[in-house]
Amino acid sequence: MKQFHGINQEFATPDLRKSRNRRDFGRGFYLTTLESQARGWALTMRDRFGGLAIVNTYSFVRAESLLLKEFEGLTMDWLEMVKTNRLNGGTSHDFDVVIGPVANCLLRIPRSALRQGVTNSRLS
Repeated sequence: MKQFHGINQEFATPDLRKSRNRRDFGRGFYLTTLESQARGWALTMRDRFGGLAIVNTYSFVRAESLLLKEFEGLTMDWLEMVKTNRLNGGTSHDFDVVIGPVANCLLRIPRSALRQGVTNSRLS
C-alpha cells in the first residue's frame, strides 16, 4: 500500500521523539494514502517553520508481527481514541500501527467540550 508523508526537511529515518504531542492517534509517524494531503501538510510545515515542502513516499506492507488497529470510519472507538490522545497527550495505546481517519478538519471540538465528554451523538 503506497503511503505519503509531508514534511519541511529531509530525514533518513523517522524519529518519533520529534513527533508532536496531542495528536489523534498519539505521538507517532503519520502517513496518508492521499498524496495531495501530504503535499498540504508539507506546505503547512514549510510556511510555519521554514525549510522545504517535501513529500516522501513509503510502501506499507502488513505484517503479522505488527499489533495493528484499524478503524472503519468515524466510530465511537475512534472518537474515544482521538479524545483521549488529544486531552492526555502521549500515546494511549500499545498498537504499532493505527489506520483510520485523522480528525483534523473532520472534527473541530474545543478541549473543554472533550473534557465534558462530548460524544458522537452529541456532535450530530
